This record gives sequence, structure tokens and C-alpha cells, in this order.
Amino acid sequence: MEYLSNILFYPIFEFEGFEFAFINILIFFGLFLIGKFLVIYLKRFFKEQDLKDKKFTVEGKEIPIWKLTKQVIWLLILVVGFNTLSVNNPHLEYLKLLEYEFFRFDKFHLAVYHFFIVGLLYFGGRITFSLIRLYLLRRIKRSNRLDQGTEYVYFQLIKYLVISVGIIMMLRSMGVDLHTFVQAMIPLSVAVALGLQEIFKEFFGGFLLLFEGTVKVGDVVEIDRPNGQENFVARILEINIRTSKVETRDGKTLIVPNSQLTHLQVNNWSTGNDANRFMIPVTVSYGSDLDVVQDCMIRAAVNHPKVLKTRDVLVRLRNFGDNGYELDLVFWAHQNFFIEIHKSEIRFAIDKAFKEHNISYPYPQMDVHMIKSQPGAANAEEDLPS
Repeated sequence: MEYLSNILFYPIFEFEGFEFAFINILIFFGLFLIGKFLVIYLKRFFKEQDLKDKKFTVEGKEIPIWKLTKQVIWLLILVVGFNTLSVNNPHLEYLKLLEYEFFRFDKFHLAVYHFFIVGLLYFGGRITFSLIRLYLLRRIKRSNRLDQGTEYVYFQLIKYLVISVGIIMMLRSMGVDLHTFVQAMIPLSVAVALGLQEIFKEFFGGFLLLFEGTVKVGDVVEIDRPNGQENFVARILEINIRTSKVETRDGKTLIVPNSQLTHLQVNNWSTGNDANRFMIPVTVSYGSDLDVVQDCMIRAAVNHPKVLKTRDVLVRLRNFGDNGYELDLVFWAHQNFFIEIHKSEIRFAIDKAFKEHNISYPYPQMDVHMIKSQPGAANAEEDLPS
């Protein structure tokens, strides 16, 4: 028994009276198993009580109850495990333990307490950002001058400011001279910038999008694509430093580089005039009554709920084509992410009206004229002098 006790309490390493032994490893491992058991048991309990997907709202943000419970369990396990260090260290001074340095280079050093500082800065930064966000949300609700995109820009800039302040405070706690640090980083930054030009281009693109405000969160944009590809239409969900998150008409969420929004031609459907003009090309056979055709197309557009009734709907005879009359239905509607679906519904209504009035569509046709050669033409060609 004494032999086993000597093994369990044999110090793996020592530091100014503090010992870390095998018994501490066993205790931490046992606490880990207890934590896992509690998580599994409570997860089953939450599922039986229909609480696993329940959420409560804090400052406008939904927090899952199960996720919060699991975090509390592991936090308690960590606190208990830290206190068990006194099993083989009855005179443990936590201050000395926190001051233990892993290494030191001139003034720069890394100690145990730095890990706690990182945690405090992380949670303190999140709390600070949440309080500022709550204050701004109240101010924004009172003012109608700020839209969703401008609100998102403010929040992103505040988040980057809080992160920057946290990094500066962390470096100062490690003994880093910021003036010397900046001077040393200048040549390194130039070298990195030359080697990572594309990535830095995306970074600057992110800042341009945030500060210029030409494209904001919630906007519907149409991006011109090279090589004759179909234009890309999407709704902006997030604008980050290097990439942006967009939603396509198919409901897919894509991550696109910021350079696509800053270097390519972008048609922002959400800026300027709220209404836009759209066209639906239609071709009907020659001989059709154009007055009836015009009336059918106009009624199909006017009866659609998304077409503006304050603007005139008209039918334009664009050309006498090879196969029939080529016409354009011109109407006005609000900028809409699903405008192609609305245009399809209008086409269905036009087709139904055409069938009721026996108006047909032309089929592509081509006339081929055959020329029959005369007998002896080939012989006459052979008799020509060279």
C-alpha cells in the first residue's frame, strides 16, 4: 500500500513547492469521465422532457438551453479539478502558481496567468460587444434613418475594434513594447504582403465594402460573369474581412471572395429606384391578330399581384422575325429576389390566354432550294482552255 502511495504521489514536475503528480492525472481523468457521464445522462433527460431544442432569448439572441447546460457542467468540472491540486499540495499558493513562467526572452514572457487573461479578455470582449450592440439597437429602433446594411457595418467595425483592443492588452501583459513591435513588423508585413497579394486584396475589398456602403447586408445584387456565363443573382447575408456570405435563388449559401463584389460589375437591385422595368420576349406566328395578342399579354401582366399598377404596361413590336412577330411585354415591378418566378407565372398566364384565342407560336423553319445541274455542264467545263 505504501508502495502504491509513493507511485501516486511521485511528482512529475515541481515548481517552488508546487508538485504535479500521478494522483492529479488520475483525478483529472476521473473528473473527465464524470463530466462525460453527466452530459450523456442530462442529454437523454432533456430529450425525454422535450427540452433539447428549447431556447431562451438574451439581448435579442437565442441561446439553446442544452448548450448552456453543457458549458456549465464542464466549467464546474474545471473548477473542481483546479481545486483538487491541493490534495498533494496542502500549502498551495495559487498566486505563485499563476506566476509560473514557461519561458522569458528579455521583457517578453509567457506565464500561467496569461491563459486566464486570454479567457477574461475573450468573455469581457463578448460582454462589451453585447452591451454596445444592445445600446445601438435601442438607438436604431428610435431612428428610421439606419437600415439593416448600415446597422451591420456598425456592428462589424465595433467587433473589430474590440478585438484589436483585446490583442493590444494581451501583448502589453506579455511585456511586448508595442512601438518596437510595430517597427519590427513593418518589413515582415511588406514581405508577407508581396507573397500574399491575393489574400490582402480580399482584405482591402472587405474594408471597402464596409466603409463605402455600395453593397450592404440584405441587398440583392446581380454580378456580371465573364465568358458569356449567366449573371449571378444573390442576396448578401454577411460581409467579412476576406469573404462574404451570399444566398442564391436556389436557397444555397455560398462563400464568395470580396474581390467579386469590388472588381466585377455589380448591379445592386436594392439601391436607387425601388421599382425596375422588366421584359418578357414573345414570338407569335404571322397572321395572328396583333390587337388580340397585345390585349392577352397586357391582361396577363396587369393581373399579376407583383406588377405595379401605377406604371403603364405595354407591348412592343420589336421586329418582323424570320419565323413570326417578335414582341416584348414591358412592365414595372419592385426589385424582387424571385422576379424570375414572377415572370414565369406571367408566361403561364400568357400561354393560357393564347390557347383561348387560338394564337399559335411559330416553329423554326428553313427553306432549302435545290438547283439541278444541266446535262453536259461538266463536260463543257472540262473543254475550257487552261
